[in-house]
Amino acid sequence: MDVNPHPQREAVPLEWVQYWAHEAGHEVWAIGNQDLVDEADIPGTVESIRRRDGHIDALGDQDEFGYYEWWPEREERLRILAELFPGAEGYIVVDDLDLGHVDGWEHYHAWDFVEYVREGELGLSTPSSTDLSPDGGFESGDAVRDVLEERYVFELTHRADDEQKTHLVTHFESDRPSMTPLKGPPAFWFRNRGR
Repeated sequence: MDVNPHPQREAVPLEWVQYWAHEAGHEVWAIGNQDLVDEADIPGTVESIRRRDGHIDALGDQDEFGYYEWWPEREERLRILAELFPGAEGYIVVDDLDLGHVDGWEHYHAWDFVEYVREGELGLSTPSSTDLSPDGGFESGDAVRDVLEERYVFELTHRADDEQKTHLVTHFESDRPSMTPLKGPPAFWFRNRGR
């Protein structure tokens, strides 16, 4: 999954990625921009190498900017994931680069993928608005960002599978995962409050 938005097209909502990875039980991996590792709390390229080899020696050393000596091309990242999950029912890659030529993978651009999911053509469920919006609350990520401009920390409560979950939300600039720009975008960090 790579959810970097095209400047004039719709990106895959981060909430969907989190839902598929943590609620629906799909294997969802960051294969493009590694900021998604932190933003959606999913594994990425470094973890795929670690799971394949038991270590990350193949990547070599990191330089002062956090870049490894070797970094697999996207096609190779997909092959590694297919090796890690040989019994998967299917492989879907969502990326702004066309990866339809990689054997065994069904490629979608983000904007097409979002449309197909909404139309029910892919059979992937999405979280309902009640799963994502707390009562009396936020209708969009922009509304959350507006609150965070005024407050550093607040609680976010939502219902999932008839269970209420409360998270402590804060704004921070995360440590830069390898192979991402030096100054990444701000992220939101959720901690479960156990309620």
